[in-house]
Amino acid sequence: MVRAFAEFQNNLQKRVQQWLDENRDALVAFHHHLAADLAELERYRSEEEGEAFAILSQGGWVGMERHLTFSDIRGVVQLYRTHGETAMNQTIVLYFDKQDYALLVAMSADWVRVPYLRDRQAIISDAVSAHKAGQFTLSIPALLPLAEGLAAEILGDITTRAVQKVAADWKSREAEVWAQEFFNVVEQVIYKGYTFGKDPAPYLNRHGILHGRVPDYASAVNSTRVLLLIDAIAELWHAKQSSLAPATIQ
Repeated sequence: MVRAFAEFQNNLQKRVQQWLDENRDALVAFHHHLAADLAELERYRSEEEGEAFAILSQGGWVGMERHLTFSDIRGVVQLYRTHGETAMNQTIVLYFDKQDYALLVAMSADWVRVPYLRDRQAIISDAVSAHKAGQFTLSIPALLPLAEGLAAEILGDITTRAVQKVAADWKSREAEVWAQEFFNVVEQVIYKGYTFGKDPAPYLNRHGILHGRVPDYASAVNSTRVLLLIDAIAELWHAKQSSLAPATIQ
C-alpha cells in the first residue's frame, strides 16, 4: 500500500507538472489579464466612482451598486454624457424590464425574507403587476408607504422620518460613495420638504404624491425608482439583522 501510494503521488506530480508546462503561456496571459482588470477596477474606484454615483443619484437611482457591475455603471454614465439624463434613465428602466421584467420580479420575490415585507406580499404583488401593466398611478403610491414602514422596523420606533433617519445612519457608518448618494436622493428628492402650491415639486416626491398635490408622477422611471428604494431599504434591514446576530465561536 505504501509503494502504491508513493507511485500514485509520483504520477500525480508528473501529471500536474505536465499540465503546468502545457498551459504555462495561458496561465501567464490569464495572470496579466487579471492584474490589468484589478488595476482598472482600482482606477475606476479612485477616479470615476464618486462622479458616477453622483450622476446616478442626480437621476434618482439608488441601489445601483447591488445591481450593476462597474462596467455597466460606466456605460450608463457615458450614455448620460453623450445623450443626456433622459437617455440614461430610460436605459436603466429597460435594463430592469428586460426578459419580461425578470430582474424586478426576482428582486421583489426576494423580499419575502423580510418579515415586514412578507406580511405585505399582496400589496407588493399587486404593485409589481401594476408596474408590468404600465399602471404607474397604482404601483407608486402602493409602494411608497412600505419604504417608511420598513425603515421604522429597522429603527425600532414609530418616527415619521424613518427613511431619512435610516439614510443618515447609513451615511454615517458607511464610507462608500453609494451610501452618501442614497442619503442625497432621500433628502433632496423623495422626502424633500416643499410648500404645496408655491414650490415646484421634485420629480419623485413622497409628500406631493401621497397628499395628492402632483398629478404627473406616474412613469416607468419613477415606478422603477420606488422599487429600487424598497430593495435598498430591505438590504439595510438584512445588514441590521446581521449586526444583531451573535458572533460564532471559532
